[in-house]
This record gives sequence, C-alpha cells and structure tokens, in this order.
Amino acid sequence: MDWDRLRILERLQAGRVRPRALGILGVTVLIAALVGLGLGMGATRIGRGDQVVVGNTGGTASVVLSIGDSLVVIGGGDSRADLPDFVDRSTLPWRRHVDLMIVPAADTQHVAGAVGLIEHGTVTAIAILGDPGDDPTWALLRSEADHYHTTVKVLTGQQRLVIAPGAELSLDSGQSDDPARPGPSAVLSYGQARIAIVDWPTALPSADATPPTPPSGDVLISLRPDSPLGESDPSVFLRATPYGASVAGSPRAEYAGDVGVGQRVTLNLRADQIRLSAGAVSRSSE
Repeated sequence: MDWDRLRILERLQAGRVRPRALGILGVTVLIAALVGLGLGMGATRIGRGDQVVVGNTGGTASVVLSIGDSLVVIGGGDSRADLPDFVDRSTLPWRRHVDLMIVPAADTQHVAGAVGLIEHGTVTAIAILGDPGDDPTWALLRSEADHYHTTVKVLTGQQRLVIAPGAELSLDSGQSDDPARPGPSAVLSYGQARIAIVDWPTALPSADATPPTPPSGDVLISLRPDSPLGESDPSVFLRATPYGASVAGSPRAEYAGDVGVGQRVTLNLRADQIRLSAGAVSRSSE
C-alpha cells in the first residue's frame, strides 16, 4: 500500500474524510497523479440537477462544477473570504465538500482564495495547474493544505478527468513561451455541450502580437476580466467585472455577461443543452 493511500485511509478512520471522497479519486491519468489511487470516479451519470456556477471572487471569476456526486472548483481569486462564500452560496448544505480544487498557476492570482477554501475545511485534493515556480506564496498554500490534510499535486501538460459518465474535464497547463497556449485552460464536455474556461495572462508579449484563440465551446468563461482573446464564436461569453467596472472588448459571441462583485451566473446542464437566465446576459451588438 502506498503512502498516499495509507494516509487517506488513516484520515477516513479518524473521521476526517467522508467515505465518498475515496470513490471520486479515480482511474484517469489526472486522478492517478493526484493520489495514486486506482478507484473509480463519479459513478453517478449526468442528469437533472447538474450545474456550473460562475462567480466573482475578488475581481476575477471562479467556477463551481456540481455534476453527479462530484464537486469541482476552478479558480480562487485574491480574497480569502470570497471563494468560501461563493462555494457555500452555490451549493446545497449537504454538498459543500469540494472533491477537487483546480488552481491555475499562471501567477499567484488565485492562491489567496484557494487558501481560504482550504481553511474552510472542505477540500479533499488540490491540483495546481501549471508550474508554480519558486514564488513563496505557493509555499503558503502547501503549508495550509498539509495542515488540513489536503492532497496537493502539480499538473503540467494536458490531462483528462472523468467527472461522471458523460462528463469529462480536459485540462491544459499552457506554456508562457507558447503564444497559442499562454496560460491554463479547461474544457468541460457534458453530453453534446462544451464549456471552455481560460485563465490567460492579461498582456500580450508585444504590441503587434495576435491574441491567442481560446478553446472552442458553446460557452466561454474567462477567469480574468481583461485577458486578450482572439477569434472565437461561443454562444455565450462570461467574465468577472472587477469592482463593478465595465471592461471593453470580448470575443465574438451571441450573448455576453459581466459577473459583478457578489454576483453569480448559473448554467443548468442537460445532455443536449445549457440553460441560463436571460437576465444574466445580453445580446452582443453586431
């Protein structure tokens, strides 16, 4: 038995891990890298009640994926208080334990929020998406995670996570020296629908550089309000608006929505469609 498995079993016996936490750490390359367990993830199939919630956490967006029996959070923001509050408001009281938190590592933008959620005591595992480098801010995250018995692994390159039968999350750590993949991204494939999430740096390498093209999806979510995004034609584009200010420029999309401080947008998922409130977005000008 490897050390990671032994530690999780010891925590389970001590009552610090719910039994289902073992069940969602599973067989894909990503999950095997996280904890070294050969157990299945997300036995519950996709269906009614599944949703994606986008919220403003300190001026940048974070995303909650509530699918089947699994709860995954992407982002963090620069406030320790905003992310735990956002997760609590976006989930039912009995579904607030985060199975996996994905923290993009383009810089340290999301560390404070991640630390706040760890201290909330509701995170089983953390995946740092990209190379965090040697910035001491990441050492704080690791220290808090160790204190709260939360597994932390660094993921680079491209990985695939099966959340539930019919729902997959494709992760890409990006590379600062690759203009086509300047930062971390994730694409949720849910039945026939696709939701793309990017956390790309806010500056181009040069004034004449072409903005990179984000992954294709029916919905595009930018965690940063002012990331330069190239040609893309999602049906819906969402991003956080810092401190209620408007942000100019966006990919070509039929509908767009700025998520202000304290606001949320909920995407209700079906195998063949995505539903959201008409008041959350407005038709883009031609």
